[in-house]
Amino acid sequence: MSQIIQVYRFLAKGGPTMIPIAGCSIVAVAIIAQKILLFYKMRFMSEETITAIKNAINSGDVDSASKSAEKSGTFLGDVLAVCLKKTCGAAIKEAVDRAISKRVNSLERYLSTLGTIVVIAPFLGLLGTVTGIMRAFHDMSKYNVNNPFVIYSGLYEALLTTASGLVIAIPSVVFYNYFLKKIYRTASDVEYNALEILSPLIHR
Repeated sequence: MSQIIQVYRFLAKGGPTMIPIAGCSIVAVAIIAQKILLFYKMRFMSEETITAIKNAINSGDVDSASKSAEKSGTFLGDVLAVCLKKTCGAAIKEAVDRAISKRVNSLERYLSTLGTIVVIAPFLGLLGTVTGIMRAFHDMSKYNVNNPFVIYSGLYEALLTTASGLVIAIPSVVFYNYFLKKIYRTASDVEYNALEILSPLIHR
């Protein structure tokens, strides 16, 4: 209970602008945690499974290759399982592109929200800076021009919101760029491996 009161007091010192800033921080942490857990659980196809699928394709046993791909439960396996249902070489290549694009869209879910937080968090901090300075000057003119202590509350609000906005935006942009790079690097690897594995069917 005491911790909740301390958090409330901390937010109150930052003024009303701290409410959307706090909301952004909660959403950002939730998205970052979800993506970290997603990539941690992501499985990669073993070399043994890749070899087994290649051997099945080379021997003409496409059904066995498709079953092995589905059982792997991997990004590459999902792509191969879809593409092995095609017979035409051009259709297989198109299926690879579509399957990867669909999976990438799924992996990118909520990243646009994180990107929006990266952009607006510093601006919310800047807004808090402006309102804090306005409050400081208002207090100074209302209470005592010669007493500098009356403006400290407004200046603290201005500095607190600025710092809070940056504290949210900086790690968010780091994770945003990391997740995007991770997604597209994984997609590129899957595309390369899928086309290599399916090359006997594409060029036949």
